[in-house]
Amino acid sequence: MAVTINADTTNGLVMTPDTSGEIKLQSAGTDTVTVDTSGNVGIGTSSPSGKAEVNGGNFVIDHTTPQIIYKTSGTETGYSRVSSNYLEHNGTSGVILKSNGTTRMSVGATTWFNGTSSSQGAIQTQKGGAAGGSILIFHKPNSGSTNVILNYYGATYVGGMNMSNTGTQFLTSSDYRLKENNVNINDGISRVKLLKPYRFNFIAEPDETVDGFFAHEVQSVVPEAISGTHNEVDDDGNPVYQGIDQAKLVPLLTAALQEAITKIEDLETRIQALENA
Repeated sequence: MAVTINADTTNGLVMTPDTSGEIKLQSAGTDTVTVDTSGNVGIGTSSPSGKAEVNGGNFVIDHTTPQIIYKTSGTETGYSRVSSNYLEHNGTSGVILKSNGTTRMSVGATTWFNGTSSSQGAIQTQKGGAAGGSILIFHKPNSGSTNVILNYYGATYVGGMNMSNTGTQFLTSSDYRLKENNVNINDGISRVKLLKPYRFNFIAEPDETVDGFFAHEVQSVVPEAISGTHNEVDDDGNPVYQGIDQAKLVPLLTAALQEAITKIEDLETRIQALENA
């Protein structure tokens, strides 16, 4: 036994028993909500295909100003929007999140954050495609230098990425006001001689030969250039690989070059003195 509850336009609220095993809410004899024998709930359909199905194209949650709208097409009909903050789905653009009437996120084959085109200062992500394709793209919103990524430890800036009209800077913090106990590097040549540059290929790219270092060999000379621990593995015995920031070698290389220049200049002076004798 089941029951149909009908808001009849003539007799008011009518409850009618039947043998379908379903629970139905009707308005003027038309099914509006159905709970079938499998426990599926249908709104706008008497034959729900899942645990919850809304039929008719729109799903709206509206509470004064916040509002979420679900649409199956780009055209909005049947109600008035009372807010410019909403979530929208349509067959053309995918899922769109808007705030104050402006698109903040668009999810489709290409995902946009804070816009839907390269002219809006947006972040663009794309699904994987052919080799050489872009995955993450930053679009600059204005002319001149722009902070793209800012890294902070607490309230202290520690680096980031800046973009100009013609180039990109990858930055680490370097302001003298953040530093203390500074001394000159006086052993540049001796430490550079400990570095072991190689020609090699990565196992994943056997046909590409590159120049570089082994991280654990650099770690004893310039430890701040290396991340990770030599021969580290995780709890399952899988390797945790080390990495290198080769830009961290520049101060040492500069000091070694300055020492070499000083030696060369001293030799030139001595040779000149011998030639003038």
